[in-house]
Amino acid sequence: MQDWQVVIEQIEQVTGKAFNLQKVNAMHGGDINQVFHLQGAEQEYFVKLNRASLLTMFEVEALGL
Repeated sequence: MQDWQVVIEQIEQVTGKAFNLQKVNAMHGGDINQVFHLQGAEQEYFVKLNRASLLTMFEVEALGL
């Protein structure tokens, strides 16, 4: 089971809003990352997880968004 507290804290820090996690759904289809749909009372997010050594991959992807 994933410990979501660190992810929740990062979401709250970036958005400046409290996030009350209510449901987590694993998403399928990707081969490189683990992807989850996090649902809260008023917000929802898609979270991609992988090893810290692949941070550059996430940074480059974010530049393309």
